[in-house]
Amino acid sequence: MFDCTSGTLLRLYQQAKIWVFFEKNRKRGRYEKEDCNDILGCCVLLTLCGRALNSPEKQETEEQAQEVHNEQQDTQEVQETVVEEQQPEQEQTKEQKDGFSSETNSSLEIGGYTFSIPSYFGEMDEGEEGKSARYYAEQGDQVVMLYFYCEEPDITQEEFLSDKYQEDFQSGLTNQIEDVEILENSETTISDCQGRIFSYKGVFSGIPATHKCIYFYNSGSGKLIVSSLLETPDAQYDYTVDFVKIALSATPVANDAEPEADDMDGVSEDFKAWMDAYEAFFDEYIEFMETYQNSDNPASLMTEYAEYMTKYTEAMEALDNINEEELSDAEYAYYLEVMNRVNQKLLQLLN
Repeated sequence: MFDCTSGTLLRLYQQAKIWVFFEKNRKRGRYEKEDCNDILGCCVLLTLCGRALNSPEKQETEEQAQEVHNEQQDTQEVQETVVEEQQPEQEQTKEQKDGFSSETNSSLEIGGYTFSIPSYFGEMDEGEEGKSARYYAEQGDQVVMLYFYCEEPDITQEEFLSDKYQEDFQSGLTNQIEDVEILENSETTISDCQGRIFSYKGVFSGIPATHKCIYFYNSGSGKLIVSSLLETPDAQYDYTVDFVKIALSATPVANDAEPEADDMDGVSEDFKAWMDAYEAFFDEYIEFMETYQNSDNPASLMTEYAEYMTKYTEAMEALDNINEEELSDAEYAYYLEVMNRVNQKLLQLLN
């Protein structure tokens, strides 16, 4: 049977035209009949070859070859995709914002504490005086927001430090956030109060961002003070270092009712002597650290450095043993006065 496809019919039509052409020329004496027969035989042979080329077996073979080719191409694309997914993402390291300066910073009072705020933060919403405030360093497509607030939870110091309270508080920060990934959750000390550093990233109302939060609880005043930094990925700078400095700058606001230096009624001699020795040690420590930092040969001071580190550890352990709730009002006021002076000196050393 002939393969009556359109391609075969076209070839037969073309071959018939060739044969007719030669037949007409033969009758005109240009070709012999044998020549035309030979040409007709060639046309038939071409037709048979064309049928063979268009045979079902040939088409099936070509289709199988195409399927194999497509499978190889798909496999290669999958392999390339896997390799791309396995490549570690290279996060771009942003330049650290460095604008924390005691000379140009402004101050903010929140929850009985004063914070030092770099001048590049523009205040947008002070909120309720003494209880909340919001600042922006970048706005528009890039957002960098510094936020403070305080509250007075009905808890004890022990309850604040419990895992349950920490889980509940942190869950309150993240329960409205999508795709939350915890970056840090660690203990810290702010202005002699125990607290935590809690940072995470997620999607805030459809916008990806990173939230860094440093908070502490003052059992004496019963106030929880929270400072937080919200940054979108396209922010121009990394503000982490300055944010930590802001949190560490927290110092208790001087109380008008606190006793004057020459009025120590209600302050035991032993407690006052210990606090005075504590401040005197830090005066020596800060003086040595300034010498150490500015020395051309710090290795020569390593022995003294080790001694000061030992004394520093002992002083902090002794400070941790003070139960603020057992102090009299006068002792607690003097305690805050000394701690405020020491923290200010340490902050200047940090700068």
